Amino acid sequence: MKRKLEKAYSIENFRKQGHELIDIMADYLEDTGIDREEAAAISWQHPEEQLKYWQHDFSKPTLEEPMELFTDVMEKSVQVH
Repeated sequence: MKRKLEKAYSIENFRKQGHELIDIMADYLEDTGIDREEAAAISWQHPEEQLKYWQHDFSKPTLEEPMELFTDVMEKSVQVH
């Protein structure tokens, strides 16, 4: 248990994951840039499909590496910028 807590509160991991998250967000903004003539606010899926997806996602074991979750959330988020 102590090892998990040390990993969870690791300054090195926090810094690394923070930089990775900024890169994910920057790539997302670049891919969905406002200079595109036509951009969808979100890739439409039937609400039941979305619900099944997230129910399955939340039933997965806790992630050791949260970047997968961050990427998923960005891909499935509404583009309001």
